[in-house]
Amino acid sequence: MDRWLEILTKREILFSRPTADLREYAFRHALLRQAAYEMLPPSEKRLGHLLAGQFLEQAGERQGIVLADHFERADEKPRAIRWLAVAAQQSLDADDLAETLARIERAVSLGAAGEELCAMR
Repeated sequence: MDRWLEILTKREILFSRPTADLREYAFRHALLRQAAYEMLPPSEKRLGHLLAGQFLEQAGERQGIVLADHFERADEKPRAIRWLAVAAQQSLDADDLAETLARIERAVSLGAAGEELCAMR
């Protein structure tokens, strides 16, 4: 894996960005990223989003919408709804009422109900 990452970095397909305790790689161009993503079968996309969401959750990601996006794409609706509630509160704290309402409605479309829905509304 390290050899392929080095080759792709040298060919300027990927770039590396060191973090506190990891080395992250990202596509240099959005079109390449999108093309690679579209080649994945749906089951692999879901798994990738689930793993990304779990990793970011454990790493302490603070943006609820980032986690909600990953869990929604992974078809993990209860977790997506939980993070959409956090994201709605974050947008409300930023005085963005339109985005707050959009995030709540997104949670409703995923099946938010009961106390969770009541708290969001």
